[in-house]
Amino acid sequence: PFLRNMVDSWNRGDPAPIEGVVTAVRNQSPESYRLLFTNRNAAWADWIGARLKQPGTIFVAVGTGHLVGSDSVQVKLRQRGIRSARIN
Repeated sequence: PFLRNMVDSWNRGDPAPIEGVVTAVRNQSPESYRLLFTNRNAAWADWIGARLKQPGTIFVAVGTGHLVGSDSVQVKLRQRGIRSARIN
């Protein structure tokens, strides 16, 4: 039921259950959060920014935990002047 709720909520456009899990990681282990989310999302945003300077089309997929909160991949991209959008 827990995972079903997270998936159903995400599919409806409600990130709150996923954000709750990511926030729990942040609260329980700030260092793990920094390594798993803050640093990884920044590295992905840097890679995406560099890759977008090359010709061609790319597709990037990440787990939902990387798409929520103040350190999300989208936030990191926005900080670098790169627009992104969710597609279903």
